[in-house]
Amino acid sequence: MRALLQRPLRLIEPTLNAEQCEQRIRSVLSQVGLEPNLLSRKPAMLSGGQQQRVALARALISCPDILLCDEVTSAVDGPTRMELVKLLQHLQRNQGIALLIITHDLTLPKPLGGTLMVIDQGRVVEQGRVSELLARPAHEVTRQLIGAAQLTTDTQR
Repeated sequence: MRALLQRPLRLIEPTLNAEQCEQRIRSVLSQVGLEPNLLSRKPAMLSGGQQQRVALARALISCPDILLCDEVTSAVDGPTRMELVKLLQHLQRNQGIALLIITHDLTLPKPLGGTLMVIDQGRVVEQGRVSELLARPAHEVTRQLIGAAQLTTDTQR
């Protein structure tokens, strides 16, 4: 796993020495809630949630202003999903990182707030504040996505 984090860091900051690189890697691991002892493991030896956190760490190692998350919670269980949502909220609120979330799961944008854009067949069919759009969807696709999210939430209880 160490090599996965070193590679992007070396590309963006080639002047860092080995100690500085290691410090930055350990710092970003801490940001995403992973222990440094995982650095020697291969990605296949990690849980789905840990793999998602490593992916976030790789993105965060370059200190971005915006983070693009494509189906960030799709491959994890319910409790891990909630941990990832809390982590995204923390990054958003405490570090000022803007989030661009791509998801079919409309329960994900709700706790993150902001603006929601619903796309169907490559076209924007509806957009607005998350809270308003989820409360009063105007387009059928939005209603279907909300219904699917509610069904998923109901079956997980």
